[in-house]
Amino acid sequence: MGDRHPHDDPVALELLRPALERAFVTVRSGLRASPPIDPPPSLRPFLRFTRLRGRALAAVRAAVDGDDELRTRVADAVDDGELGPAAELWLERPDGWDVALADLIDDERATRDRVRTDEAELELRRRIEALERERDRLVDERDAAAEEVRVARIEVAEERIRRREADERAAEVTARIEALGGRTTSAEERARSAEASLGEERARVRELKA
Repeated sequence: MGDRHPHDDPVALELLRPALERAFVTVRSGLRASPPIDPPPSLRPFLRFTRLRGRALAAVRAAVDGDDELRTRVADAVDDGELGPAAELWLERPDGWDVALADLIDDERATRDRVRTDEAELELRRRIEALERERDRLVDERDAAAEEVRVARIEVAEERIRRREADERAAEVTARIEALGGRTTSAEERARSAEASLGEERARVRELKA
């Protein structure tokens, strides 16, 4: 496959994982065989691993690519259809296998890219919808606040009118009180004058009787 899909290509490693894990099991089983089968030197650092990840998977892939005897042992231990098309192509290697496997890896990569794109688009839609909901909520709050301000302004204006009318009524009452006060003073003065005149008349009457 050349440089099209290097040994540490993550998409290729995941697609080949079933075969790589089976190859790793085969290598470890060889240690218990009689006589034991030595593992590829490049895999010795990983023999105690219980789960293969990126670097270990790449090491197993490179080891199998470089060891036809190991690859054949793994392929012979696998039933048809057990590992999937990509893994079986890689192990069995019929004519044109490298091109077919490269195409499978490219298809898988394209599928994952589409999934990521779809997920990103979905997430973007969700964010847009959330922003639209937040915008609508804020617009509603703004409209409600504007209505409260409008009502408050009306109430303030009405209160000012009531206060002005009350002030006017108070001024009217004050003027009436002042007017009544003036009339009362005048009446009191006339009453005193009449009382004085009456006293004088009574005095003259007494003088005439004397």
